Amino acid sequence: MMNGDFSLKNLLKNRDSDACLYVLGLFLLPFLVLCWFGAKHAGLIPGFCVFRALTGIYCPGCGGTRAFHLLFHGDIAGSLMYNPIVAYGTALGIIFYVSQTLRLISRGRIRGLRINAVYPIIGAVLLLLNWIVKNMLLLIWEIQLIN
Repeated sequence: MMNGDFSLKNLLKNRDSDACLYVLGLFLLPFLVLCWFGAKHAGLIPGFCVFRALTGIYCPGCGGTRAFHLLFHGDIAGSLMYNPIVAYGTALGIIFYVSQTLRLISRGRIRGLRINAVYPIIGAVLLLLNWIVKNMLLLIWEIQLIN
């Protein structure tokens, strides 16, 4: 796209997938964060994992809420221990939004991060490995990383 017609409006009109994701996130992310904080403080989010209560093993998302809380308070190592997908997703999101903002400000001279299939695959592998390791520690050596 030429620099003269490089605007968010034109990108959306031309169905640029990264621009669409950028705009969606600008509206959706603050809403989701506010809903999460409101639900957490109102006691609507349970403090336990239903999957673990039923099966006795960790679910792939176990520790995600605590990982988000620790990451939000600057404890990156603690967040990675509870559930590394939270730090991965947050880092990817920050890089995406900063680079896409720079792409828009520079009118395309700076290339923004393009979302492609490799990022969710990395996330799924990370989630699966985390789930396997935590459950092996729990079932074989009876080490509970998450209470």
